[in-house]
Amino acid sequence: AEHEICIRETLFQVHKVLEKFPARATQVFLLSQLDGLTYKTIAEQLQISEATVKRDMKLAFLACISLQQQ
Repeated sequence: AEHEICIRETLFQVHKVLEKFPARATQVFLLSQLDGLTYKTIAEQLQISEATVKRDMKLAFLACISLQQQ
């Protein structure tokens, strides 16, 4: 029960962070982390460069790291 509460709280915090992102960055993050797509596949699917995918993922990871430091 306590573990489930912790997971829910973490997901809520991640959701709050993602709400502040541009829609594309959120989509990139979710395609990578939830769907398990490669950066190349995400780039092809969204018709953007891999460099853009990497930049969006860096933004998302830095935001997630900041959650851990709170």
